[in-house]
Amino acid sequence: MTSPASAEEPTEQNIRARFAELPEQITRQQIAHATFRAPVSVQNWINKKSLEFPPALNTDVPKGKTQYRSRDAVRDWYFRQSFAVGENRGRPAGATTTRPAPTQTKALDAVRQAFADLPAFVDVQQIADATGRTRYAVHNWILEAGFPAAVPDPALTEEQAAELSTRGGELRFRDRDAVLAWYEDRFPDEQVFGPGDSAQAALSMDVRLERVSVRKLAELFGVTLKGAYLWTEADLGSDPFPPVDDTARREWAAVRSWMLRKTDPMPKVAEEQLEAWMRAHTGTSIVGTGVADKHRATSQAHLEKWVLRNMRAKGPGTRVKDQYGLSIGHRDVIERARVANAAGRTVSAEWVAEKLGLTAERVAELLELTATPGPAPRQRLSTLARDFGLNEPNLRYLASRYREGEDPFPAPVDHLYDEEAVRSWLERRNILTPAETPTGPEAGEA
Repeated sequence: MTSPASAEEPTEQNIRARFAELPEQITRQQIAHATFRAPVSVQNWINKKSLEFPPALNTDVPKGKTQYRSRDAVRDWYFRQSFAVGENRGRPAGATTTRPAPTQTKALDAVRQAFADLPAFVDVQQIADATGRTRYAVHNWILEAGFPAAVPDPALTEEQAAELSTRGGELRFRDRDAVLAWYEDRFPDEQVFGPGDSAQAALSMDVRLERVSVRKLAELFGVTLKGAYLWTEADLGSDPFPPVDDTARREWAAVRSWMLRKTDPMPKVAEEQLEAWMRAHTGTSIVGTGVADKHRATSQAHLEKWVLRNMRAKGPGTRVKDQYGLSIGHRDVIERARVANAAGRTVSAEWVAEKLGLTAERVAELLELTATPGPAPRQRLSTLARDFGLNEPNLRYLASRYREGEDPFPAPVDHLYDEEAVRSWLERRNILTPAETPTGPEAGEA
């Protein structure tokens, strides 16, 4: 059973109807009622001069007294605005913050799993929870053509539902499977976290960055700290966000590769898609046929092309080798090959070795080495003090006292110090000698 949207839903038709019921001159409270917004939202529109909200008709009234505005001018202004979804719903274009708000979407597979756990009919809150969106975002989807229509509570009898409909009661449930089908069509590759241009931003950054913290990621991509943490918490199955090292930082090469994969996801298996379609529409199967073999070969060709997509990276620093002897382009090949194998696809070490000019044994080693970052080449002073068996305040004093001169203390990068450079400096100052330099866990606190 389907029915038109409820009068309590913020559709364009309902908003126009509410404006039509108002007098020609309206107050802030009446504007809030007509637009399904809170009065404070309306006041924000009024205060934001760049939005050019219709001025008050009675400008000579004392401060704090009721102001009136033209109903038609406010209505026309409202529908000229491009209102954002999610947390920015209710903010006209131009009223957003300087940094793009991060999305909080889930991976498509996670959305499917969440819907599978829901009852046959779902409400707005359940849809929001399953997709990782806000209620406001779901209400905006409801306004789109093609979104599944609301139905009465499925627990009602037909007579009760008919009576509810005639009385204008709230129709708040929607068919779960229909909503999921709409979502899959609307967001076919919902794998992106953070600003939509994160991949393009990653391509424009200096590839010689070493390791980055979450705070550094937020700074680099122009998102909030919370937005950057959404990336790190992304549950994408076989393609998780790169792990941290012992200083809570991540290898930039791995992060960059992850960002590029978000707008360039691994191609799907063609024969599996065709098999599902054939079974659903014809009741037949392609398993064991020449058609399956042909599509399997096509899938592998697409996969190999995807793995090599960024091998020939261009720009400053793209030929510089990292600690594994890989350029930024070759590191991306290694990252993609590992992700493909983790997803159950086949990208052999022999094939990768042929493309990168390495041995199969070295590629197998790289696939394992790059899966988790080794000890950070740069460390905090507190870590160095512990490893060198020194008093931390004393080491901090040396770093501050000898910042300049003929032989300055090694400069930090993002508050981290090169371990070997600091060790050599301390040895030159006879603070440490090679024989006295403790290593490993036995180097306790001084």
